[in-house]
Amino acid sequence: MDGLDHFCKEVLRAKGYVRYVDDFALFHGDPKQLVTWRDHIAHFLQGRRLCLHPEKTEIVETKTPTTFLGFVLLPDGYRRLSETNVRRFRNRLRGMRDRWRQGHITREEVVARVCAWIAHEEGTSLLFVVQNNAYRIRRELCTQR
Repeated sequence: MDGLDHFCKEVLRAKGYVRYVDDFALFHGDPKQLVTWRDHIAHFLQGRRLCLHPEKTEIVETKTPTTFLGFVLLPDGYRRLSETNVRRFRNRLRGMRDRWRQGHITREEVVARVCAWIAHEEGTSLLFVVQNNAYRIRRELCTQR
């Protein structure tokens, strides 16, 4: 992906370019420029036997909420966890609770996993949501057996 970084920054001269592993985003005020860049990137990747995901590749205005790296990016600069991530964690939490009740995992293992998720969630800038969820999860872990 280093080649894509150089291509976007040096050939396309995209100032608003961010990448994390295999996810990337480009920012520009002109949607036509973004379409042109998308076509150039698709051609660049095709030469490396790669392609853009047809359902995940989209051009949206920055005033429109969009999902990137599991967060919904909001126009006011805030971000929140996507509903998919929250739902997935709730399902995992129920499964861990059931395995804990059956004695298959220890309370410490459950707490470690929950704390890791809470640390991830704290990156969302919505502290009141984090505190509310963290309190509810801790209460559920400590009161149910």
